[in-house]
Amino acid sequence: MPKYLYILITLLPALANAQLETLRKPHPRLILPDSELPRIHHLILTNPQAKALYLKLVAEAATIEKQPAIEHVLIGPRLLDKSRRAVDRIYILALLYRLDRNPQYLNRAVKELRAAAAFPDWNPSHFLDTAEMTHAFAIGYDWLYNDLQPEDRAIIKKAIVELGVNQSLEIYKAQRWWTIVTHNWNQVCNAGMSLGALAIADEEPALSAKILNYALASIPRAIKSYGPDGGWNEGPGYWAYATRYSVYMLAALDTALGKDFGLSDIEGFSRAGHFRVYSSGTAGKTFNYADAGSGIEETPGMFWLARRFKQPVYAWHQLRLLEKANHPQALNLAWYPTESQSAQAANWPPDAFFNGQQHSAAEGGLTAPSQAKRVDGAVRPPAPAPENHGVDVAFLRSTWDDPNATWFAIKGGDNRANHSHLDLGSFVLDSQGVRWASDLGGDDYNLPTYFGAKRFEYYRLRTESHNTVLVDNENQDPRAKAPIVNYQHTSLKIDMTAAYPKKFKSYYRTASLKGDVVTIEDTAQANNPVDFLWGMVTEADVTVNGRKAELTKNGKKLTATIESPANAVFEVISTTPPKPQNQNAGTHKLAVRLPGKVTDVTLRVRLQDLH
Repeated sequence: MPKYLYILITLLPALANAQLETLRKPHPRLILPDSELPRIHHLILTNPQAKALYLKLVAEAATIEKQPAIEHVLIGPRLLDKSRRAVDRIYILALLYRLDRNPQYLNRAVKELRAAAAFPDWNPSHFLDTAEMTHAFAIGYDWLYNDLQPEDRAIIKKAIVELGVNQSLEIYKAQRWWTIVTHNWNQVCNAGMSLGALAIADEEPALSAKILNYALASIPRAIKSYGPDGGWNEGPGYWAYATRYSVYMLAALDTALGKDFGLSDIEGFSRAGHFRVYSSGTAGKTFNYADAGSGIEETPGMFWLARRFKQPVYAWHQLRLLEKANHPQALNLAWYPTESQSAQAANWPPDAFFNGQQHSAAEGGLTAPSQAKRVDGAVRPPAPAPENHGVDVAFLRSTWDDPNATWFAIKGGDNRANHSHLDLGSFVLDSQGVRWASDLGGDDYNLPTYFGAKRFEYYRLRTESHNTVLVDNENQDPRAKAPIVNYQHTSLKIDMTAAYPKKFKSYYRTASLKGDVVTIEDTAQANNPVDFLWGMVTEADVTVNGRKAELTKNGKKLTATIESPANAVFEVISTTPPKPQNQNAGTHKLAVRLPGKVTDVTLRVRLQDLH
């Protein structure tokens, strides 16, 4: 981290009081000032995609009008879906009201806000729920302030204070829970509290300054997790969540106070959008390691990042996703870009390696308490001082501009990362527009102790469900790291030795992409004979014939060939675990079975399109 930035972060608490003096007093001050509205009106008139987005927002508002206001109903320990519904509805209704001045939008937004303001609480035991609801109320209060009735202003402001930001004070003071972690909880909770504070900063300056002091000292811990090159150890799914809330906070600081205190200059954040682009495969899915689905969640924050860092490729990527998006988001219109450029036109290399680094939260002038609480779902077991458990992940593709191109992604990293599965060495593969090698993603968060003692007993989180090697039918070490030790653009090597404690003298997994051919080789020397089972989960139909297998899906074909050893054969294994776990319908596992236990092995598999 540059020395000036280190100094800046250590001074953030003092700077917050000073910078509150630059507060933009008039509303709206958060994210979208009124000066931007003429640009949006012009876009709607002149840009067909922007107009189509606007019309989708109008249609969604009509749908909202037919539905009941949100209710205080938990799913498991979470109110989160209701908080997210509030965020979505308030953004849509408030933006349309500001654009069209239709009182119907204002009235419906007030109905939503009054309903949630009457909740007994915003479920602070699962603080993401509180943070997102505070975010919704901050936008509603700020964007609609000038047209709210005094009674409604009082109700909304009281809810922001009592149900929102006040709930964070004891957590901030004790420096525990989400304030000291380095993953998505940090960004979401700090951003939600900051937006709430900025919305009422002119009326509650002491409280707002206090919240900002804490948030500005806390959030660098998580933003540093993008370092050194924009990768994210919770996977592309949680990248979207963490980055979305990072952007909310940075954008609000900029519009309300005129600066973001150097937060967007922290190493790695300027390349966060690169990770987003490279982790998106040619079959319209991500490499969904950790607890996430494989769909590519479009996020308006890519438009903001494109503008902030002068990266038109980010805008290009988001515009492509908008073409297929079913649900409109207000900020896609608010932040709609003025320019975009394809990765091919920008001469981006077709491959990328994101080199995760591990660092303690105390680095860079941040103080970590001696006792921390690790947050995962609603469970907060004791943990040591927080660290960023980096992920080493590589993305290789044959070309940018062919929708049938081959795209291959593989990870090393650290099994201790938040939301991690025991999946070191796992990979996914797209070609011909088909996902051939799949990651099953996470299971139901409400399964018993999903984030606790039974976590790695569940099939989808165990080593056996991933596209790596299962040794002696045992999980990988939950504390193991597997660094990518050699990366050469079209090939790489992962040191897998530590993933299987005391099993191997050495174990390396190498992978390469040459044209449309992917080759994966496992070379290991065991201390004692071990059972060594290679596996790849797929949704394709599979026909095996000794050392060859043919995969078929959507009329396309892929061949798998065991090149070494000569006595290995393919077989198909079930991916169905005991209920109530997800039954993984439509999937099975292509496996390579060796005739017996081995001490020295070189197992090489070639995967190639069958044209």
